[in-house]
Amino acid sequence: MPSVTLRRASDADAQILFDWRNDPDTRRNSRHSEAVGWDDHRRWLSAALARSDRTLLIAELAGEPVGTVRLDRGAEGCELSWTVAPRWRGRGVGRTMVQKAAEESGAAVLLAAVREGNLSSARIAEGCGFTRSGEQDGFILYRRGTP
Repeated sequence: MPSVTLRRASDADAQILFDWRNDPDTRRNSRHSEAVGWDDHRRWLSAALARSDRTLLIAELAGEPVGTVRLDRGAEGCELSWTVAPRWRGRGVGRTMVQKAAEESGAAVLLAAVREGNLSSARIAEGCGFTRSGEQDGFILYRRGTP
């Protein structure tokens, strides 16, 4: 099987990111679970791509998009959040794409927040070396590394 590669997202990825964002499982496990309209999504994507403290990556397998990882750099570290494309869930690509994004981030401290009950993302985080560091507002907080 070819390996997962990462590339920076662009405006050309708007439709696939929109579809993944509005997937029912993605919404259920997100911080903001409401459906997002196209115009709001386009504004968010344009702003996200312009931010210097955010990197939005698309994971691909043999040229096919299989998920996305967002890296948000802050004072406490770099927070990762991810979505595996619905048709690729349960096939092992999530752990690989998150591990690669973590390595490419270059951050000493990595953070993640996984909604309680989202066992797939919890397994991905733990499989990538994150450890539980607390709970907040229905999310399990994870951390990897030291300052």
